[in-house]
Amino acid sequence: MRVISLAGGIIPGLISTFLLWLGLPGGGGLWPVLLFALVPFLYLIKIKRSRTRFYLGLFAGIFHFLLQLYWIVIVLGRYGGLPWYFAVPALFL
Repeated sequence: MRVISLAGGIIPGLISTFLLWLGLPGGGGLWPVLLFALVPFLYLIKIKRSRTRFYLGLFAGIFHFLLQLYWIVIVLGRYGGLPWYFAVPALFL
């Protein structure tokens, strides 16, 4: 069995996150993509160390969460009057 490192596991996590974003409303609304969006993420089950699996799942979850909340930057800019260079860090907070 091949060992997957932390750096090698980030790519499947990002692919899965992007596919989930494409399938949900706001990202593209291509709902059939949701049928196989988690397949790259499930590839990470092969990782032996549970700490590495935890960090990869945490990274993918945070990235997916930030992609779904893109609208906060727009709201803070339009209705809050914040420039984008203040609105983007506010999204991360």
